Amino acid sequence: MSFQLTNKSNPLFISLLIPLIMSAQLPVFAQHDRGVSNSITVNAKPQCVYHAIQKARTTTGSRRLVSYKNNQAIIEEFFDGLPLIGSAKCLYQENETSPTRIDYTMIESDKLSRFEGAWILTPQADGKTAVTLTSNTACAIKLPFVDKLATQSAIRRVERRLHEIATAAEAEQRTAYIDEQRLVAHR
Repeated sequence: MSFQLTNKSNPLFISLLIPLIMSAQLPVFAQHDRGVSNSITVNAKPQCVYHAIQKARTTTGSRRLVSYKNNQAIIEEFFDGLPLIGSAKCLYQENETSPTRIDYTMIESDKLSRFEGAWILTPQADGKTAVTLTSNTACAIKLPFVDKLATQSAIRRVERRLHEIATAAEAEQRTAYIDEQRLVAHR
């Protein structure tokens, strides 16, 4: 028995994809034609969050810092577990546009046609930082329903990245506080 996954009238194809498409609309995240966006409040100052984003360029196994000059980082990243396409390699540039914003744009990719977004840091009155990550991605390979599946994957990846940065920034904030207390104790 054989069938074609690209045949939209195939009942098996339809029965497999309908639940995936329906679950792609997750209410926690902002979704729109320009990608996905999510925010988290981090118990750290904006400087610690900014530094955690910079440090993630070299501390994550799937990411490699290619170069850094004049507030611009070139990063190579490998994405695994992408819907329908498996994995992708992406070379992109992060532009540190201000102490509260880092924009990123794709230079080239083997399977993505778009990869762009921004980290936006908003200082809070209580010493915390609201961190928003936006992501707009598109697959270069045209397959039925790939955009809906890619959106669901982007939502998970944005959430995971926000939590990674929050954990790193809060650890840095604690270390800075401990170092400050040691300095005060030695005076």
